[in-house]
Amino acid sequence: LKKAEKEVEKVIRQYERERKGQQQRADAAEAMGRTITANMADGMITASADLLVLDCNESALHLLGYTRDELVGRSLTTLAAPAAPEPGGADLLSRLLASPDAFKVSALPGLGLHKEGRLVPLRISVNDVRVGGQRQVALLIQDMTQIQRATEALHASESQLRQIADALPVMIAEIDLEQRLRFHNRALDEFLGLSYRDVDGRTVREVFGEERYQDFLPHMEKV
Repeated sequence: LKKAEKEVEKVIRQYERERKGQQQRADAAEAMGRTITANMADGMITASADLLVLDCNESALHLLGYTRDELVGRSLTTLAAPAAPEPGGADLLSRLLASPDAFKVSALPGLGLHKEGRLVPLRISVNDVRVGGQRQVALLIQDMTQIQRATEALHASESQLRQIADALPVMIAEIDLEQRLRFHNRALDEFLGLSYRDVDGRTVREVFGEERYQDFLPHMEKV
């Protein structure tokens, strides 16, 4: 009997050691996950199925201008631009959560609402997750402000370049490796008697015809 009791005690101690080890590994994994999330450059927000913020990282707080106490417990609907037409808004989440099916949405454009009331251009990815049997959503939000400004500056530069090119009395064209016209000026349109849309993106052969294309070919091949 004593021998049996010792065997039982041995099994129990082994079980406790294994359970403790598993718990330690789980705690370490959770701590690592929190560290990674906390140090991410992009914002991370987790929310309940009724769109209440459960947790967030420092990047999300900085991006939206809130303290943790102000953001946790807040509805995601107050963090999106009101009546925003962008697909990455809170209305999309409500529609997705209305279905029991799991979902994953990546890189949607959206407009966040900063605490100060200004709009923040975002790129939003959303995952449907289960934590402790409860449905939650995890949002990755990327600040697109600098990219948007760079894009606007590029468009302004292209517009200025086009104005200069159109004012010149010579024909100008830029051709890609597939021999498609990617940029040209008004003088070329007038020479061809075509509109800009009829020329842009088409091949040199399509625009100028076979005879002129053969004349241009040796010069294009040199370039």
